[in-house]
Amino acid sequence: MERKVHCDNISDNAENVSSIEEVYANLREYKDVIEEQNLLFNKYHGELSNNLGEYKEVIEKQNVLFNKYHSELSNGLKWFKTYVDNHNNTVAKSIDTLHVQYNEISHSNFKMLENAISTVPDGAYLLEIISGIVVAVVIVGINFWHLSRVNKKNSCSHYTSTLLVLVKEFEELALDYWMKNKTNRNKTEMILSEFKMKSEFSSIQETVKFAIPLIDKVKDRDALTLLTSQLYDISTGGEFESSSRKMNKSAAQKISRLCTKIKVILIRYDSNSIM
Repeated sequence: MERKVHCDNISDNAENVSSIEEVYANLREYKDVIEEQNLLFNKYHGELSNNLGEYKEVIEKQNVLFNKYHSELSNGLKWFKTYVDNHNNTVAKSIDTLHVQYNEISHSNFKMLENAISTVPDGAYLLEIISGIVVAVVIVGINFWHLSRVNKKNSCSHYTSTLLVLVKEFEELALDYWMKNKTNRNKTEMILSEFKMKSEFSSIQETVKFAIPLIDKVKDRDALTLLTSQLYDISTGGEFESSSRKMNKSAAQKISRLCTKIKVILIRYDSNSIM
């Protein structure tokens, strides 16, 4: 009986040892899993930290570019307003000068008419007065027509000169935009370029509305309207504003050709043409 009890104890101890070894094995396996997880955590934590650092750097660069182009856009709008105001003042001064000249010419003509009437013999006053009135009306009409033509020419020169500047600036901006790929690094720069292109073209459209009625030749008026419309379609068409836009050399070439055609028309009506 004692031998049997002793054997049972040995068997129980063996089972306990086996259980303990199994527990240790499980603990070692769990430790290995924990270490593997720690390695993965450290790895991805490092990668995430690097990515966050790069993202922070990109954001900071985008903020710098945004502030830069926002300032440039504000300065450009201020310059354009000053430019238009100066041209308006010049046109206003020209009109005032023409009015003074018109008054002087009219006064001189009426003085000559008065002198002519004073030398007419008695009995011929009625015929001479009628003739004088006709001459005066003709002189006033000619002077008015001449002043209208000069005023129209000055206004046309003002608007075409402004358009030449706007088209030149828009061409440079559009070519720079379409000759670059849009990437995550220059995304902010490209978005600002899109804003500026829309703003510049709005200025062109508004100025064209004022210039068209002042252009004498119907052919030039129709061509300017058509070319401006085509310029807008090509410049803001295709992948414009797309998040993954690729460089488009063909679009850039078309924009350059259209701008050249527009400038050729405008030069004919601008007294101080620039290219």
